[in-house]
Amino acid sequence: SLDESGSSQFSTMFRDLKSDDSGRQIMALTELSEYLSFSSEEALVSFPMESFIPVLIGLLENPGQGDEATAQVMLLCCRCLHNVVDILPPTARIISAAGGLPVLCQCLLNVEYIDVAELAVAIIEWISEDQPLQVLKAGGLQAILTFLEFFQISVQRQAANAAAMMLLPVPPPEVLEQHIRPVLPTLAA
Repeated sequence: SLDESGSSQFSTMFRDLKSDDSGRQIMALTELSEYLSFSSEEALVSFPMESFIPVLIGLLENPGQGDEATAQVMLLCCRCLHNVVDILPPTARIISAAGGLPVLCQCLLNVEYIDVAELAVAIIEWISEDQPLQVLKAGGLQAILTFLEFFQISVQRQAANAAAMMLLPVPPPEVLEQHIRPVLPTLAA
């Protein structure tokens, strides 16, 4: 486990992320985000992904009380997940296994935090490359297309690419009925 084997830097960060104090969470998220943004694939091999990713997803799902700290927690969590998937694409599977897809889809449906939504588009695009059906089943197609016009053109391209990847494999009939047919009016608009 992280507390026994991880470096003290990661142990402290991990403890602060799990704290109820949003100030400590934000400090730990800022430190983690900076660490990840300067990391390489080699450096991340020893990083305890299986410990951190579920905590990041938990914070993203329950970031706080809707104040300024909430927006900061969500943005920093998405930055951390974005950096991890960018450097080590296989971590997309850890995000998916930790229940991250519905949480990221929810971020896309909350355009109050447009920076968070734009990072969620990029993360979902990466995950769609590897696990298109899982993203589709999590409501990814609906989520990524609902507020498409609110995004900058570069993010709209990422969203369209993610949607195309979700539709590339032939989905089972129940997935077609439940996750694609309801979105067809959005695609035709």
